[in-house]
Amino acid sequence: FATAGSRGRVLFLVQIDPQHKIVQRYTNNDVMSLTAFVRSDTTAPTYDITFDGTRILDGDYVSPSPEIIIAIHDNSPLPITNPANVVLKLDQRRINLGTAPDSLFETGSGTDKARVTFRPSLQRGDHLISVQVADASGNISDSLSQAIQFRTETSSQLLNVVNIPNPF
Repeated sequence: FATAGSRGRVLFLVQIDPQHKIVQRYTNNDVMSLTAFVRSDTTAPTYDITFDGTRILDGDYVSPSPEIIIAIHDNSPLPITNPANVVLKLDQRRINLGTAPDSLFETGSGTDKARVTFRPSLQRGDHLISVQVADASGNISDSLSQAIQFRTETSSQLLNVVNIPNPF
C-alpha cells in the first residue's frame, strides 16, 4: 500500500471474491474494513558537501576546477527524483542541475536519496556556495548551516608557514 500523499486516518477495504465467481451460501463475511493512521514525514533531509573528496571549512583554499559532491540523505521511503528539489548557488547565482557532466543530478536509493556532482571553473578569489534541499514530502533542509565561503588561487605559493612545535 503506497502512502505517498496520504495523511491521517485511512480506511482499508478488503473484499474476497468481488466478482462472485465462487458459489457460496453466505457472502456477508467476504468484506472486511480496517483503519490505519498514516503519519506524515516531518524530518528534513541532510546532506554532505565535499570538494575533491574532502570536507572544507570557511576560508579554505580550493582548486580552480574542483569536483563538488553533494550527497543527500533522508529517512523517508520516497525518492528524490526532481533536480528542482536541490537549490545550488555559487556566488549568489543559481546553478541549473540536470544531466550535463558539469552539473549532474542522480537519484539514489535507500537513505542516500540523491547525489549532485558539480564541476565549476573558478576564477581566482573568494567564492560562496550554498545549498538547500527539499525531500519528496516537501521538508526543507536548513540552508544557513551549509553556506561555505572558500578561496581559489591559480598560482602556487607558500602560505601560513609556522614552526610547530615552537622551539623558542
